[in-house]
Amino acid sequence: MTFPQIVTYTLASLTVFAQIMSLALLVVMFFTKGDNAVIKFFKKYGMMIAFIVVITATLGSLTYSDIIGYNPCKLCWFQRILMYPLVLILGVGIWHKISYRTSTLYALILSIMGIPLAFFHYLVQLGFINAPCSTAGISVSCTERSFTTFGYITIPIMALSAFLLVALIMLVLRSDKNVDLQS
Repeated sequence: MTFPQIVTYTLASLTVFAQIMSLALLVVMFFTKGDNAVIKFFKKYGMMIAFIVVITATLGSLTYSDIIGYNPCKLCWFQRILMYPLVLILGVGIWHKISYRTSTLYALILSIMGIPLAFFHYLVQLGFINAPCSTAGISVSCTERSFTTFGYITIPIMALSAFLLVALIMLVLRSDKNVDLQS
């Protein structure tokens, strides 16, 4: 296996894990009452899990572009613009103990903005939407797929899964009445 294949299969596997976690969180959030074990777990460890998700997504995107050599398209850049600040927002929220309400709000906003953008990019890659992303050598085409793993995972699906999981975790954290309510 080559280095790009190892990176891709590792990130694709983490993407599937993030999708399973997101589905579990959605089911628990909408079909159970009160704080069950899953919600309690995410209230306790959610900020750290979200931080690990965004740092993995950030390092993964940098590995693809700066080490492996996949050039990001315009839509990839917009997704990066929304993902990269999450590392700082969540990192500062964890280590400097600033208000969880403030950091979760900012993280939720960026994640919610990233979800439709990544989904749109995936639809462009699949050919359902025609988006003129490439401009005379400035950017690669947004329809270009550097890989497709497990039959459906491409870079936009990786970003979508990360944004979705972070948004759901932030919703759980913001629902906790015991967190710091300062702004």
